[in-house]
Amino acid sequence: MSLPSSTPPCDDNPPTSNDYIGTVYDGHQDTVLDIETRNTDCNIVATSSEDKSIRIWDIRTKRSVQCIVGFDECPAERIKFSPSKEHELIGMTDKSVFKFDLRSESIIIRDSQVIYTSSSECDLSSISFHPKDSVVAVGDDNGVISLVNIDTGDVIRRLSRVHSSVIGAAEFSPFNPKVLVSGGFDSLCCSWDVLRGRPASEVVDFTHQQQGNQISNPPFVHDIMHLPGGRVAVCALGDGTGWLLRSTAGGLQPVCTPVEMHGGMVTALSPWHSSFLSCGA
Repeated sequence: MSLPSSTPPCDDNPPTSNDYIGTVYDGHQDTVLDIETRNTDCNIVATSSEDKSIRIWDIRTKRSVQCIVGFDECPAERIKFSPSKEHELIGMTDKSVFKFDLRSESIIIRDSQVIYTSSSECDLSSISFHPKDSVVAVGDDNGVISLVNIDTGDVIRRLSRVHSSVIGAAEFSPFNPKVLVSGGFDSLCCSWDVLRGRPASEVVDFTHQQQGNQISNPPFVHDIMHLPGGRVAVCALGDGTGWLLRSTAGGLQPVCTPVEMHGGMVTALSPWHSSFLSCGA
């Protein structure tokens, strides 16, 4: 079953029906690791699981319309829809990044293409799409971000020598795609000049920004999301706070005092329609 391709974008057709609330989508046989909404149609959702499958759901019918299997011996920890090609989905396991074509008429998809494999002993930790080009930013446990062309598999550039630990998130700015903002488990946040392959400004060290005693939950950066317009990025930290950082000529600057999001670590951020932000802990 092929996916619908001509439905309105999320901002024009938000899923507000009460029929969706409390619905159980049954299909995976183990823990769900990631969930992703298609950019052009928020009724189409992808999920990855410890059962080593990826499922595509149509929330209007409350059914799984496609299932991707056999791509790796390890589960896909992260999945992303392409912002420029709605039929493309990528999945990241601990060592490799795969590309899947959802135009298949088959419900079960077994074909995949390996576009990147870690050349070191470290695991992969994050992945994100460039907003326009077929390029992904792949972070790893050594603090290195590789920019990879998903059509050719070529590594365009590696961003390094800033982070010393796991890359929690690395997101391109939709306002200026030449800028990428990264955060890691070293509690640092960095704005990169992608073309030059170096930091565009001084890094933000959240260990110096903490207010109060948060030794048990250090401010590791687990996720980053750009707000509409792209000039402000939200950072989700391990101490339960969220920081709003604005890109300026002088670097990343806090917009306001940190937002107390949860009592424990904040691990995920997601937009909801055009005016709301959801977070998970």
